[in-house]
Amino acid sequence: WYQSHPVIQEQPDPRLRIPFGLHGDDAGMMANQGVLVVTWGPTAWRQPTLDSRLVFGMVRTAQVITEEMKTMKVFYKVLQWSLEALSNGRHPTHDHEDIQFSRTHHPARWQKAGQLLTPEGHRGCFSEMRGDWKYLHEALVLLEHFNALQVCHFCRAHKKIRRNLYTDYSQTAHHRQTLVENRSWMRMMLAAVLVSPLLLIPGFHVWRIFYDIMHTLDLGI
Repeated sequence: WYQSHPVIQEQPDPRLRIPFGLHGDDAGMMANQGVLVVTWGPTAWRQPTLDSRLVFGMVRTAQVITEEMKTMKVFYKVLQWSLEALSNGRHPTHDHEDIQFSRTHHPARWQKAGQLLTPEGHRGCFSEMRGDWKYLHEALVLLEHFNALQVCHFCRAHKKIRRNLYTDYSQTAHHRQTLVENRSWMRMMLAAVLVSPLLLIPGFHVWRIFYDIMHTLDLGI
C-alpha cells in the first residue's frame, strides 16, 4: 500500500507529505435525533485528539434519503473532491460536478485554480478510514458486514462455514489464509451498481479500513 500510493510516488520528500485519516459515526442529539458526524485530520499529530479532528460535515440521519444512497453519495462526492485536491497539492480547477471555475462560476476559486496549496508544495496523503461496523458498511457500501454471513472485508471469515468460522481467533485459523488483494477488491467494488465516492480518494486501500479503537477495545471487550 505504501509503495504504490500515488502521492508517495509523486512526492518523494516525506517532509512535504501530510498523512490524513477519516472518521465517521452517529452522535446522539435532543429527543434521540441521530446525527452523522464525519471528521478528517492528520494522523501524525502529537497534540490532543480533539485538535486534530476537523469536522467536514454533519447530517441528521432522519433526513437522509437512503434509497440509492442519494443524500450521502453527494455528501461523499464533495468530500472525495476536496481530498483529491489536497492529495494533488493544488487548488482545484473544476467543482465536484466537473464544472470548470470561471469569472462567473465561483470566481474566488477561479482566481486560485491550479495554484499550489502551500508555497513549499505540501500534499495530503490518505492514510486510513475509521468507524464502527454500521458506518463503514453504509459509507463504503461494503458487501461484508456483521449482519451478513461473510462478516469481514479483509478475509473470508464466515458465520456458518466452519473452516472459516469468524469466531476462530487462533493464529492457525484458516480464514487468515484468505486475505483479500486490494486490486481485485477495488475492481469488484468499482464494478458494483452502487459505488461509494470515497473509494476514489487517491491512495484508498482496503487494508486501510479500520474499526476505530473505541469499538474494537472498549465496547468489544
